[in-house]
Amino acid sequence: MLKFQYMIDQLYRLPKGKIKEIIRMGGPFVVRKMNIEKKRMEKFSESLRIVPPSHLSPQSLKVNFLTGSRFWFQTIFCMYSLQKHCPEAIQFVVFDDGSFTDALVEQMKIQVPGIKIHRSSDIELKLKTLLPESEFPYLNHKRKVYPHIKKLIDIHAGNSGWNLVADSDMLFLRNPEFLLTWFKNPVSPFYISDKINAYGFPLEKMDKVSGKKTPEKVNVGLVALKSETINWHDVERWARELEEGTLGSYYLEQALTAMILAGQNSVIGPESDYIVMPTSMQVQSGTGVLHHFVDSSKPDYFIHSWKKFF
Repeated sequence: MLKFQYMIDQLYRLPKGKIKEIIRMGGPFVVRKMNIEKKRMEKFSESLRIVPPSHLSPQSLKVNFLTGSRFWFQTIFCMYSLQKHCPEAIQFVVFDDGSFTDALVEQMKIQVPGIKIHRSSDIELKLKTLLPESEFPYLNHKRKVYPHIKKLIDIHAGNSGWNLVADSDMLFLRNPEFLLTWFKNPVSPFYISDKINAYGFPLEKMDKVSGKKTPEKVNVGLVALKSETINWHDVERWARELEEGTLGSYYLEQALTAMILAGQNSVIGPESDYIVMPTSMQVQSGTGVLHHFVDSSKPDYFIHSWKKFF
């Protein structure tokens, strides 16, 4: 039965999914050009150096990233675009997705002076104490099979204060004044809006599991939570109950974050400025403050957007 299932996946489901993805991205010629320009972007990223306008201070905006060897070139572009448009020095913090090498760490230190780096070995040691497998079996299981959840667990577990987490596949086009205003006096969470409810589970089920009304259209491309207020026992139960009887969801981390935000009076970045999945027209005209390049906006990201900085 398992061999038959494997054959079905290899001969039908995976090729069918790949074809759908190619069509969604604009067709084979667009995908080919996107892959070529992606390699150019990766190569060009090696020349980027972040020069902050002044020395870091305890009041500096701190931005956290989960990244790795496959994604560092996107991370450094996002960092560069933010610091380029920000009048104050930013404290960048990176968390190892498990793929950091010593060479990459040295490269990070050269490209981003003052960067704080959390290696996977240190994170694993921390989590053994904070989220022991005997007490949090499901979250530990998900960390092994679903890397996205590390963006929630690895960055916030054991951390304190307001921690802003950013995805790497974003570019800042202007000074994020709204975000900086929030940061000067954060009293509630911050996030940006998605196009749809991309949670992988019905809102009714999420509301029932958490016992609260889930906010709609939460996008975790840019989200700030007060780390010590997260109840990890709740998150353990939520994750298990949401996925029980299902094959799991690619959007579990986003769903869990939305459930954490439930009942809080969050600050939401204006959709006209903090744009998730920008259109080609918005990319060409430079509309807004931030572009988060998900799904079908990837070709514009790799083919056009990063070049606008140079």
